[in-house]
Amino acid sequence: MKSWRIGILMTVALLSSRVVAQDPAASPPPWMAEYGYKIQDVAEFRLSGAGGVPEVPIITAKVQGSPELLIFDTGTAGYGSLDAGEIARLGLPVKGWETWLDSSGKPMAKIPTAVAGSLEFGPIHLSGVEIVGMGPESVMGKREGFVGTLGWWSLREYRVTLDYAHHTLALSRSPLPPGIKSCATRHVARFVSPHALDGLVLVEGEVDGKPIYVQVDTGKSSTVIDPKLQALRHYKEERSGYLLEGIRVGPFEVRSRFGRVFSGFDSFSRGMDKPVYVGLGSDFLENYLVTIDYPHRLLVLEEKSCGSTASSGSAR
Repeated sequence: MKSWRIGILMTVALLSSRVVAQDPAASPPPWMAEYGYKIQDVAEFRLSGAGGVPEVPIITAKVQGSPELLIFDTGTAGYGSLDAGEIARLGLPVKGWETWLDSSGKPMAKIPTAVAGSLEFGPIHLSGVEIVGMGPESVMGKREGFVGTLGWWSLREYRVTLDYAHHTLALSRSPLPPGIKSCATRHVARFVSPHALDGLVLVEGEVDGKPIYVQVDTGKSSTVIDPKLQALRHYKEERSGYLLEGIRVGPFEVRSRFGRVFSGFDSFSRGMDKPVYVGLGSDFLENYLVTIDYPHRLLVLEEKSCGSTASSGSAR
C-alpha cells in the first residue's frame, strides 16, 4: 500500500522523449487550441518501457535544483516520492521514518520522510515541501528509468492534458473551454474522490452492466482489477496478462491483454456509494487524449475531436 502522507508540490522541466516527439513550440499539438492551452503551457514527457509493453509517463522534476526522473502518477496518495538513496544524495533533511505497508497492510520496510528546500514544476514553484521515501524494490519491483513519483497534490489548482501518442503534456489554471462536451468520441465526466484522498480520480463505469467506479492511474502500466470482480466476469489469462473486456467508461470499452489482479482497492471504496474494482493504466489511457481538471473535478477521455473525422492526435 502506498504511503498516505500527502504533501508535495513540484515544478517540472520536461525532458525530450525517448522516442522523437513533436517540439510543442515548433508544431503545436492539434488539440492545444481547442482545449485553450498556450504554447508555454505545453512540454514533452518520456515514456518508460519498451518492446510493446504498456508504458508510463516520465517527467523530470527539479528537486533542490537537481533534475530527477519521476513517474507522473495520478494514482498515488497525492505525495511526491524519491528513493531513500536519492534523498540521501540530495542531502534532504529527514524529519522522520514511517513503516511502509504492502497492499495487504503487511509491514515491509521503514521509509524516510524528508523536506525539499525547493521543487519546480512548470509554473509552480514551492519551497519547504515534503518528500516521502519509496517502498522497497523487493516489493515494488525494479525502478528502471525513474527515481520517484509526482502525485496529484501538486496539480490540485490545475487542469492537465496528456497526449500519449506525441508525448506532450499541458498544464493550465484556466477552466476547460465550454466547447469541450461529450460526444460519441469524447467522454466528459465528473470524478469523485475518497474522503481521505481528495484528488484521487474515480469515475463511474460499468462491468457487464453493473455500475462500479474505476480509478484513473497514469502510474500504472497495466489496467488492474480487484479479485472480487472475477466473480462478475471470468477473464482469460495469457502470458502477457488477463484479456480484459466488458468494462466500460462512457462510450469506451476497456480492452487489454495486459490485465493484472490487485487487491488494494478496499481503502478507495470505503464510504463510496459504489465499489472501486478497476484501475485504468497506460494500456487503456494511451489510446486517448486524457484531461483531468482538478479544480472542477472533470475527466475527459477523447478518441478524436467531436465532429472531426481526423484523430485528435492522441489515439495510437
